[in-house]
Amino acid sequence: MVLNRLEELPAHLDPQCLLISNLNRDTYAETLFEFFNKFQDVEHVEIDLDKQNRSKGSAIILFVQPLTNYNIILSKFRIDGKLIVMGFAPKGFVSTHSWRETSKRPDHIGVPAVHFSLGTMLASKTFVDLWSYPKDIQFTMNFNLRQISIYFRHLEHRYRMDFGFNNINGEMKMEREGLSTHLTFTLWCPARTWRETVVQREQKPQQQPYMINGNNTNNNVRNDYNNSIPSPSPLRTNRSFNNTNNTNNNMIRATKTTTDRIWERVLDIPLDKNAQILINRENEKSKRERTPVFPEYLPHRVNLAAWRTYRIKFEPPEHMLKDFETMLKNAAHYNLISREFNLRRQLPLRVLPASQLPQKPHNHIERAKKLEDFDVLYYLECAITQGLIDEINLDNTLYEVLNEIGSTNQQYPRGILKALLEEENSRVWKPYDAISKVFNQKSLKVASSTAVPDHCVLIRKVIVTPTTMYLQPPTLEVTNRVIRHFSAYADRFLRVQFVDEGMTRVAAAFDAETSDVIYSRIYKVLQGGIQIGTRRYDFLAFSSSQLRGHGCWFFAPTRELSCGMIRSWMGSFTHVKTVAKRAVRMGQVK
Repeated sequence: MVLNRLEELPAHLDPQCLLISNLNRDTYAETLFEFFNKFQDVEHVEIDLDKQNRSKGSAIILFVQPLTNYNIILSKFRIDGKLIVMGFAPKGFVSTHSWRETSKRPDHIGVPAVHFSLGTMLASKTFVDLWSYPKDIQFTMNFNLRQISIYFRHLEHRYRMDFGFNNINGEMKMEREGLSTHLTFTLWCPARTWRETVVQREQKPQQQPYMINGNNTNNNVRNDYNNSIPSPSPLRTNRSFNNTNNTNNNMIRATKTTTDRIWERVLDIPLDKNAQILINRENEKSKRERTPVFPEYLPHRVNLAAWRTYRIKFEPPEHMLKDFETMLKNAAHYNLISREFNLRRQLPLRVLPASQLPQKPHNHIERAKKLEDFDVLYYLECAITQGLIDEINLDNTLYEVLNEIGSTNQQYPRGILKALLEEENSRVWKPYDAISKVFNQKSLKVASSTAVPDHCVLIRKVIVTPTTMYLQPPTLEVTNRVIRHFSAYADRFLRVQFVDEGMTRVAAAFDAETSDVIYSRIYKVLQGGIQIGTRRYDFLAFSSSQLRGHGCWFFAPTRELSCGMIRSWMGSFTHVKTVAKRAVRMGQVK
């Protein structure tokens, strides 16, 4: 009979410090503190963070006194839906480890909110409310991770939006009127959005802790507890036991079926129930047809890409006023709001419902119909996708002026928009005035083109994220063999790179549930291509270096030249079955 017990700890291990791995990357230090404090007093919890202050999925638990029960590392605990792995730290680890400085400020503060709106700024003092949610909202600031999370329930689902402090454009605008407080702020990049999902897990029969005289030997736990700690929201765990009595070894075998809640990454939030039905139909259609991806958000959804201005209303109950004021003071310490927020009175913003807009904003397809030149459209889309110009500020007069200027020479509107992209680094509230200013300052000089050496070429680039894409102005690059051979079509080549929100690298898939939608987005772009105006760019090829950087080449086919014809000219690679090896072979041609 094998006893799953650890009577003595090897001399090279430290019983006062535990090393935890395989953690849910959304688990907070407070959760670990509360969980392990049930066994013995915890002195310090430290979650390992990467360069972006995101959890690596590992942590360090330091107890006040050495553990007296070593069998804790043999137990199987599930925290926030993941089965963690535990082990004792080696001797000397505590004294040699570079512990992060702990602050007297709380690491994590959450307060309820009464109203949450998404929209955009029509002017510096005018907020356009494009979608709002009026109840069951939780606003959380994590000062350890320097991250804000907003929780809300919509259409019977619970959602969470995460974004870092460094993703906030400038200071939050704070307004106070009586017991109400409003926070309004704009993000540089869309927030990462998650949806709470129920997952059923079945555990195989396993031996329970060894029993002596009917008593569990693992009796060092202070209180009764469930090995599976409360998941993101309360949910009952169902267990079906299949007991087998064995008087010889007092062992119990059980089959468990546990129900957990996990946070699943999502790219779409339907506007209403009817929108959810339409989205499901669109998804089924896209599986059957190869439809290109446009540089705009699809209808029937909350526009997470463009509606990046958030407005939140707080009316904290009396017992949470102290926590709310503490949160504001800490936010001021991190320069999220003015340090004089209690002294300086800010004028209230004008809130404009979407129904009161003078005209409905034009989408990409409508702009493509109004602008006659592809390059002019491309430069305008660069300004829109990069947040320099909002489509809500565009009107028919601007399109007419650009077409009129380009009627004599298309280099004029191209040069004006190019100069606007190069010189402006903040939001342009009045695009027509800004374009007129550039034209008056530079006059005919805007038509001057960039000198391109013989060994270089101007190449466009598109950065694709889970919720949007950023069009980049053409940049000077050294040519390769393919572009030199097809130099007459150099203007139709396109660099494409795939990144996560915030321009961070697409992370590895630790959980299939949390990454499927991101990979589906990448696959859809590769399969269907990218549509910009009248041009449809299709996947061409990639080199080994591009593969490491999550990039590739696209090409806009013509009647004379297609992507297949270019690949045929590069050579025959049908005998190479390995994807990475084929990329190396094709990269050698370039």
